[in-house]
Amino acid sequence: METHLQPGAAFGIGGQFTWILTVIAAAAVVGLCIFATRVFNPFWALGVAVLLGGAISHLGDRVFRTPGFARGHVVDFIDYNGFFVGNVADIALVGGAGLLIVLTLVGVDARPRADAADHTGDGPHA
Repeated sequence: METHLQPGAAFGIGGQFTWILTVIAAAAVVGLCIFATRVFNPFWALGVAVLLGGAISHLGDRVFRTPGFARGHVVDFIDYNGFFVGNVADIALVGGAGLLIVLTLVGVDARPRADAADHTGDGPHA
């Protein structure tokens, strides 16, 4: 299995701005951590968790791999029949985003609606 160090984002875009990709990955991890505390639907939780796993993996590569702190290259090792090379974190990012898109399109709420959560059935009904 051959590995490829990727300085940029998808398809090598932005390879000269690796530190910006590090900042974006860090912001994504923070944002997903905050969002994860507000999700109560198990399908949404799964999608956010998978996205978070992919983002943390890429952030780890950016922070700890060569050529140095906040400039690290992501390790790609899965060859998609010559079209591009990726890794498991890429699969997680695409899969998690895809799941959240599908949940949004079919109308699954990330949190229960306030009117459904507050209804106990023991008070007067208007």
